[in-house]
Amino acid sequence: MLLFTKNGLLPTGDPARVFNDVRNFLPALFILNTVLIIFNLIPAFPMDGGRIFRSLLSMRLGREKATRIASMFGQIIAVIFLIWGVYRGDFILSFIGVFVFFSAANEFRMVRADHLLTRTRVQDILRTNYTRIYAQDPMQKAIDILGQGSESDFIVVNQWHQMVGVLHEEFIREAEKKKDTEVHVREYMSPNFEAVPLNLDLKHLFHLFQTNGYSIIPVFSIGNMIGVVDRKTLNDYIRNNTSIWQNWRTR
Repeated sequence: MLLFTKNGLLPTGDPARVFNDVRNFLPALFILNTVLIIFNLIPAFPMDGGRIFRSLLSMRLGREKATRIASMFGQIIAVIFLIWGVYRGDFILSFIGVFVFFSAANEFRMVRADHLLTRTRVQDILRTNYTRIYAQDPMQKAIDILGQGSESDFIVVNQWHQMVGVLHEEFIREAEKKKDTEVHVREYMSPNFEAVPLNLDLKHLFHLFQTNGYSIIPVFSIGNMIGVVDRKTLNDYIRNNTSIWQNWRTR
């Protein structure tokens, strides 16, 4: 069954016209698949070889460190592809090098982000300096504070300083667009909010932001509100700790 031609697995005839002979279809297909299998085993992401390499390292080093080493090794291979491709004028190989380089970086970013969110707690990104807006305040006050650029989402309290809702940036923009500057904040605020404790991990916090559409969440400890966490702060924290060069800086 393996003797596709009189030369076995090898195509016959002039190499320049190998595809002109229908008898070379199966041998050529076999060789092409063999090349793809070998290429796929290169120890660089996103190929399976990179994942196999990472799995072997994980047995001793743990998933995050193993991914870091595997991604760095893959990027070295990618740079070799890029340089060799430019030297030979093979732009397809150069493109593959660029693709592999960024794929390796993104693989580490995803794994690091997952570990970062699991290990880090709300208290690590807690913001204690925040502005409270009263429900009876005019929307002009929120518009003015938003214009200063320091904050974009706000906690809303009543005259007894009890939290009654949140005021999202998009609501403030809408009031500004409609020129509802004298309308009370209570008319635009959202009464839907969810308090979280200090020791909640950021993975659960991220899930709350994603699934419930929150932009700001109050943080309580022993029944008292001690600060807030907002979506922008969380996103900045993740971005700053999972940059594309993070695998070369992390120790």
